[in-house]
Amino acid sequence: MDGMEFLVTVVFSAPQVVLLLRFLGQITGISPVNPVMQWLIQVSGSLTKPFEQRFSPHGNINWILLVLALGLAMLQMVLVAALDPNFSMGIVDLLRLSILSLTRLLLLTYQTMLLIYVLSSWFYQGGYNPALTFITTLIEPILMPLRRAIPALSGIDFSPVIFLLLIEVLKRFLGI
Repeated sequence: MDGMEFLVTVVFSAPQVVLLLRFLGQITGISPVNPVMQWLIQVSGSLTKPFEQRFSPHGNINWILLVLALGLAMLQMVLVAALDPNFSMGIVDLLRLSILSLTRLLLLTYQTMLLIYVLSSWFYQGGYNPALTFITTLIEPILMPLRRAIPALSGIDFSPVIFLLLIEVLKRFLGI
């Protein structure tokens, strides 16, 4: 990856992560009063406002967030492809690569949140932290079924390790 490709990737990945986190926060029911959720709404508002005025969100799920994240992923793919004169792709390839790119970004985001979740369980002692509340609300629905399937051994919870392994298996299966 050369310098321009790296710059394009960073510039377009950041708003995609914001849109994905806002979407995940909404579908998991994180309160809009949570400071992290407020920040995500404020930061993504300039991207979503024109579309939200024309297309109303369906229930609690704001699909506009996912469509915009996919649109940004497609634009990122087009710009990266434009940097390589020998690279060409059709619209189907563009859509497929964009979905894979967005999936890779989502899995990376979950890996990062899981790492923060595990480290905070070791070192953070009580009190209210809105960022940890946000992360816990996104991670716990995934870890709970794993905890039911694989109980703790000698008081050690292996569900985060199993979740990381599942993410890696999914990444390898998808080739991302």
